[in-house]
Parts: sequence; structure tokens; C-alpha cells
Amino acid sequence: MKRVLTALGFLALPLVLTLAMPSASAGAGQWSDWDDRAREEVRSFNQFLDNHPWIAQKLAKNPNLANNKDFLHDNAELAEFLNAHPFVQGRLRENPRAFMRRVREYARLERWNGDRDNPGDWADFREFLDNHPWIAQKLAKNPRLANDKDFLHDNRELSEFVNSHPFIQERLRENPQLVMDRMRRY
Repeated sequence: MKRVLTALGFLALPLVLTLAMPSASAGAGQWSDWDDRAREEVRSFNQFLDNHPWIAQKLAKNPNLANNKDFLHDNAELAEFLNAHPFVQGRLRENPRAFMRRVREYARLERWNGDRDNPGDWADFREFLDNHPWIAQKLAKNPRLANDKDFLHDNRELSEFVNSHPFIQERLRENPQLVMDRMRRY
């Protein structure tokens, strides 16, 4: 009899867990809503930091200052922002370094996502690389060559292209490896 009850218990456990857990579709909506709100909060905090570079610089050096009463007293704008944004305030309390790292990642991604506004430049660069396979091959092996003065001097076509496409030039200066990775996927 004990074996039968034990077997029934094991059979009933998945049913109990299924009933106790929200459905996947309900949970997915809740998580995506939370993600949207979280992104919005991070975006707001990023804008706040853009508008308060002195505070941004201090928090970049020492994220724990976001929880320092004296720092908050001296920087009332930050205290007001945090009081109005409990999500940000909570994340800074939990793990200020990790949250500030996420905010920096968000800012970097926002810059790269802004690239959608320049699809023509990306297409032009792809076409340039297709028409100059020797340059494409060298950049694929060593993307940093895109910022090398000697390489640009020896490959005038690339130099002229980059100078006439400041958007691509800026991206290559910022992160040539990421640009070339993007070109491989493009």
C-alpha cells in the first residue's frame, strides 16, 4: 500500500506544480512587460546621467555613491531622480557596480542601435568591401587596420571612403572589430 501511495504522489507532483505555476503565455507577457519597464527605467537613468555629467563621472568611478547619504544630499537631483524611479533605486541598492555596468552597456547599445538610422552608410560600406576584396580580407583579419594611418595611406580608396562616410569612420574608430563582425553578418 505504501508503494502505491508513493507512486501516486510522484504522479500527482507534476500536476500540482503545473497548477501552481502560471501558464507560459501568462508568464511571458508579465516578463516582457517587466523587461519593457526595466528598459524604460534604464533609458531614463541614462538620460539623467547624460544631463548630469558630473554625477555620471562620480558614479562611474564609484557606483556605491548612489547609496551614500552625503553624496545624495550634495546631489539633490540624483536623490530626486532615485525617489521618482524606485526600480533604478532598488537596483543601485542591490548591486551598484553591476547596475552601472548595465547602464553603460545600454548606452553603448543605444548608440549602435541608432545605426538603424543610417542603413545607407552600412550598405555603402558593404558594397565598398565587396568591390575591394583585398581590403576586405585584410580588415577581416585585423579590423584595427581601419584606424592605421599607414594602412589608410597605402589604401587610398578606403581612406577616401571613410572620410566621405563620417558615420562609418566614427564606428570604426570606436570598435573596428564590431564593425567587421557586423559586415560579416550583413
